[in-house]
Amino acid sequence: MRNCLSLLTISLALILGGCGATNPVQETGLTGEKQASDIRVRNAIIRAGHQHGWRMKIVNHGQILATLYKRGYMATTEIKYTPKSYSLNYKAATKKDYYDEWVSQLNDAIRVELKNS
Repeated sequence: MRNCLSLLTISLALILGGCGATNPVQETGLTGEKQASDIRVRNAIIRAGHQHGWRMKIVNHGQILATLYKRGYMATTEIKYTPKSYSLNYKAATKKDYYDEWVSQLNDAIRVELKNS
């Protein structure tokens, strides 16, 4: 009975753990950057997005919805930010391989903007 319960618990953990795999999050701390403010971080994120063709929409304080249309595909990521960190959260994509590449490029561009601002 214990073996069945252990097997059931492990199986359930693997199944539930796999559910989160479709929502990748890239979180970046700003500890090595200059002292940041909400406005500075927001502006750096928006500049980086625009430079790479993303449509940036401020949803709430500390939250931007970024959408990119490229090569007939679409990718949307939610960006949450504070003066100390930001995160890129998967929302939708028509081709996951392109999403990962484009969000990685966006993340790199945000880092550059934060260093240069």
